[in-house]
Amino acid sequence: EYGEENLVSYDELFQEMMNWTNWRADSTVVRSFLSNNGAAADFLQDHWDQTDNPGFGKLAPMDKNGMDTGKGVAKYTVLYDQFIIPQGGRLMLETTGEQLIVEDGAVKGVIASRKDGSKVTVHADNVILATGGYAGNKEMVEEYLHTDSYYLYGLSTNTGDGLRMALE
Repeated sequence: EYGEENLVSYDELFQEMMNWTNWRADSTVVRSFLSNNGAAADFLQDHWDQTDNPGFGKLAPMDKNGMDTGKGVAKYTVLYDQFIIPQGGRLMLETTGEQLIVEDGAVKGVIASRKDGSKVTVHADNVILATGGYAGNKEMVEEYLHTDSYYLYGLSTNTGDGLRMALE
């Protein structure tokens, strides 16, 4: 538990995030992120609490500011292994999504390619687009952040492919 002294209001956090980006961030996206992030984190933590992985919980390794410093792979592997795969989910590693399949305005699948170049088409009632950012894509950084001077906070391999699919 982090204690009451570390709590800030929604408006304070919004102001801090916008100030950190020199008000270059899209305020509607920041508000959406703040409005939905807590529920998403709670959803994940509820599942981690059913495993032996602390997730974001108080047993997770933290720095002095309360930021989780644990490696993420084990956190998400346990969720795949205990919740997604047993319910029929399929994890396809070394497979790159290329295009979302949209039918009647709803995403109903994805077209992808495997590492060996073979194509994969997956039809599904539900699609979770869990993608990295775009900090490794200079063109997207310029387009969305309106600058070419950006500190890479993430992986250079985050080239925005998943976001591009969603935007298309």
